[in-house]
Amino acid sequence: RNGCDGVVAIGVNFEPDLAVRCLSEFLGTFIIVFTMCVSVVLASPYLAWTGAAALLCMFYSLSNVSGGHFNPAVTLAVVLRGRCSLSDAFAYWACQSA
Repeated sequence: RNGCDGVVAIGVNFEPDLAVRCLSEFLGTFIIVFTMCVSVVLASPYLAWTGAAALLCMFYSLSNVSGGHFNPAVTLAVVLRGRCSLSDAFAYWACQSA
């Protein structure tokens, strides 16, 4: 198996290609960072809640596509557990850091 965390739905194992998984990681990371930056700029008293809500929403909506790492440290942990190939991890790290 080449990818990370394939999707199993109705008995069918479906795994999106690397470009779709990278786009998922990029969008998830972007939305979480954007939400936190807006909360900081607006001096929101609910900074922790907005961050948790953004992470939860991105995880629920995109985890079935890419595994929902959204953080290079999480991707490293998944690689060390053997659940993701190193080549996919480098692609994820590039998208998460962009």
